[in-house]
Amino acid sequence: MITSNKVIKTTSHTTTATLKNVCSLRKRLIQVCQVSQNRQYWKLPSGVLLALALGTASWAQAQSVEPPSREIELQAQAQVEVSEDWLQMRLSFRTTGSQADVLQRNINTEVGAALKKANQAMANAQAAKGALAMRVRTGGSGVYPKYDKQGRIDRWTGHADLVLEGLDMASIQQVAANIAPFVLVSSGFSLSPAVTHKTESELMLEAIAAFKAKAQAATKAFGYASFEVEQVSVSGSATAAPQARSMGRIAAMPLDARHGADNVSLDVQPGWQWVNVTVGGTVSMR
Repeated sequence: MITSNKVIKTTSHTTTATLKNVCSLRKRLIQVCQVSQNRQYWKLPSGVLLALALGTASWAQAQSVEPPSREIELQAQAQVEVSEDWLQMRLSFRTTGSQADVLQRNINTEVGAALKKANQAMANAQAAKGALAMRVRTGGSGVYPKYDKQGRIDRWTGHADLVLEGLDMASIQQVAANIAPFVLVSSGFSLSPAVTHKTESELMLEAIAAFKAKAQAATKAFGYASFEVEQVSVSGSATAAPQARSMGRIAAMPLDARHGADNVSLDVQPGWQWVNVTVGGTVSMR
């Protein structure tokens, strides 16, 4: 019923508009066709004027009708599984004491010693394998009070984090395993920016080719000869962020066992990530 009402209202509106156009055209034709001769006027017959007006209105209405849409939306995707090549390891040092200033000095001393050792390893790795082989940076740190049941400060606790990351996984693992008293608390693997860019560039060409093939097939199926791309977008992504992995063997070792253990190694293994490139857009069939 709603559809019928809309049709009736639309038809009525169109009829009213057409009659208005007829009256306007008739009046205009009368004005144009009147010829002055000895102050006598002659007119075209009303029937002729009405026929001319209706014909003109029909022609104008036909010209205003939009042709049916020939546009279709398509999407194509290309993806590949890529081995993770970027390793990040986070180490942490935690300690407690009765005096905050003494605790802070102790933390600063340990961080300085760890940075010295890590920076030397970083310099060696970068000299051998480039600037992205290994990077070292400090993470969060701080000293916080601990309270007893009466709400008084009982002791102080402090921590400092160190982050190692880069392409040279062997060097990073070696440093992380032998930088006591810092303990390796987590690690994560991901794709380096260079590998991500290279992979997405290659997949983009494949996705564009697949998009064009889909457009050609659809154009042929609909009975048209050719197509033209009206709008297009290209996007790329990886399937997931790096997963945190616990470091069982080194984290479980007693502190005394790690001191001076220069040959301790870590068992870590990178995984894979799916890199996807999607091309979507609108094509006009011709």
